[in-house]
Amino acid sequence: ASRVEVLTPAPTPTPRAPVQRPIIEAAMPSTWTTPRTRDSSKIQTYHLEEVRDMLQARKERENPQDYERLPKNTLVKLSKEISGLQFAHVEGAGEPHKLHPRAFRQLASFVGEGHAHTVLKRLMRKGGADGEKVASMAMHLFNKAYPKRLKYRVATRGGMPVVRAVLSEGYRTYDHLDLANDTLTALGDRADKYRVIDYSIGDDMMSIRLLGGDDATLEAWEAKEINWPFPIVEMGNSETGDSAVFLKGGTFTLWCSNGCGHWDKSAGIWRRRHVGRTSDAIRNGLVGAITDQLLLAEGITEAYGNAMSIQINDAWFLAQVEDSMTTPQKEAVRTTMMNNSTINGRGRLLASVVDAVTWVAHEQGDRFRQQELETLGGQLLHRGIQQAEGNRIHVALA
Repeated sequence: ASRVEVLTPAPTPTPRAPVQRPIIEAAMPSTWTTPRTRDSSKIQTYHLEEVRDMLQARKERENPQDYERLPKNTLVKLSKEISGLQFAHVEGAGEPHKLHPRAFRQLASFVGEGHAHTVLKRLMRKGGADGEKVASMAMHLFNKAYPKRLKYRVATRGGMPVVRAVLSEGYRTYDHLDLANDTLTALGDRADKYRVIDYSIGDDMMSIRLLGGDDATLEAWEAKEINWPFPIVEMGNSETGDSAVFLKGGTFTLWCSNGCGHWDKSAGIWRRRHVGRTSDAIRNGLVGAITDQLLLAEGITEAYGNAMSIQINDAWFLAQVEDSMTTPQKEAVRTTMMNNSTINGRGRLLASVVDAVTWVAHEQGDRFRQQELETLGGQLLHRGIQQAEGNRIHVALA
């Protein structure tokens, strides 16, 4: 058996020096989000350097490593409780690793055929101890027959190494810390003109929302102008193969406390996949991408202003979301439009729909579902304005 190979990440530009701002605690879990509050006076903002320092502390604590190995030179023990994996060395089996459920799913999809992951899970769930043994034996046969190397991403958590993802050999690593460092380098002295107003960071997804770019925007934010959306850029990444690196423009509204962004897919998203010379492509494109997405966000803010003079009714809303929202979500939006005093127009304006949809999005526990509803809010905004221009819904007189 071959020895474990530790991949050396590509060199990154020297970032700006860490800043000493005691807002964020150094000790944090592997997944964390901005504290949620409906009180706009309690909203905290952060400098991007602070988030970068958090990510640096996370890296030092978890000591992430990447290993490229042939699956046949690993030993996998499956269990419905906690599965494990060991890498083979010349001198024998190595240290036991926990196998994260995500990594198990990815590994099974590579080495198995068809619905291998589903079948193995069913064996473990219904077969008891014998089922776990049979599933482990099947995984061993799958591993033995798979001819290509895979990339095993490992991090130390709770004092034990955890295989957090299994990816193809051609996957190019570009982690959350890389994106934060490269963004700071790209912005240079202009980084002080931006604030992080919302973040959610974990293996599968990082989302950081940046507001600013100029003094006027920051002054309006500090003045707590709560009833008007601010243009923002959301930047995101995944360390486990679940998402490309992306930037997209949107808006953020203070009445929703930590925010309600909404996007129109037609506005475009800057995206770079984890393949080829990923790091170079991202570094070379970041400055222009941030500027472009802020300009797109300004367009969404202007569209929201137009939505303040477009009248709608309940029937229009229900017709637009017939197939894109669940019944409980529809009712939540309708209740929010009619009863929430912070909603512009209280259910009578197109802006009311956008406000209410993004308010409900904010209540979602799942970040991906939140983004889906935020996108829907942007689509409704765009669609309503188009229909108003075509005289298909009513434009209120000043």
